[in-house]
Amino acid sequence: MGIGKSTLAEVKLNHSDSFYYAGEKVTGIISFHNHHRKLTLNNVSFGFIGEVGYTGQKTRHSRDSMGNIQEETRTGQQQFSFINIHIQFTHSKHNEDKMILEHGHNSWPFEFSLPQNLPPSSGSLTGSYPYIKYYVFINTDRTWFKSIKAQTFPLIIFPNVNIFNINEGRQSTAVYNRNDLYVKACLTPQSILPGEKISLDIDIKNHKQLKIKEIEAKLIQQREIDRNHHAEVIFKVDLPFSQDFKET
Repeated sequence: MGIGKSTLAEVKLNHSDSFYYAGEKVTGIISFHNHHRKLTLNNVSFGFIGEVGYTGQKTRHSRDSMGNIQEETRTGQQQFSFINIHIQFTHSKHNEDKMILEHGHNSWPFEFSLPQNLPPSSGSLTGSYPYIKYYVFINTDRTWFKSIKAQTFPLIIFPNVNIFNINEGRQSTAVYNRNDLYVKACLTPQSILPGEKISLDIDIKNHKQLKIKEIEAKLIQQREIDRNHHAEVIFKVDLPFSQDFKET
């Protein structure tokens, strides 16, 4: 069982938005509000987990009644933890996994460092597979290896890279040349942070004055995990241009 309604657990992180860079130190306060006079929690687990989920194939071998080996391949959703860090937040002289809560509010500080080479948090806007997610968990009355189903508090992890080191002299360019319509689009900058503006310069050569109804720009997120290839439109916008241009 989990902590239960009578004992409320809360994790307060030093970053209110739960956003961290790989390699950064995470600090915070874990607190419990105990409605009982005194309560002892056994097998207390507190840690950090990185989890990947994807759609993949599993092959299972079995023997039939004649002793022949049968092979069965199934496709389904799979999840596994690729990092599991135990977080020490309290010390007990008798039992490290036992904690005694007095009536009312109980709290302890904690800290741990994120590894440098963690992959970034990733997931579909619709919550589908594939994904990479991170969270801090707290659980009691359960052995360590089963605590993935505990009460969780999500974190967002971003790679610790200097995006401004990228050579901006090399523009991201796309070229379309078909039916005597030549379109060249240049995107700047190549690396952006959330909230920043994107500049898109478009050069069009329309020698036969073909009618252009609209020009649409899309920002697409692509992810590849195992054999999963997933592309999702983050946003799309119709680019404005003059009426005279539409008729040329």
